[in-house]
Amino acid sequence: MTKRDRRKRSLSAAGSAALSGGSAPGGAKREDITADYTHIRADLKRIGILFVVLTSGMVALSRFIH
Repeated sequence: MTKRDRRKRSLSAAGSAALSGGSAPGGAKREDITADYTHIRADLKRIGILFVVLTSGMVALSRFIH
């Protein structure tokens, strides 16, 4: 066993112990992530609407120019 293999094993064991932390694996973590980033979904929706409005405005103005 090389030093690198031992380091990988010790890091993976420490990481899995820190993640287990007494909560249900996967279920609680996924809820927390979606709850924390709800404002980003609203921002992306606003950016998408702005993109559509500006793009359609440019298309409409290009029709008047030509």
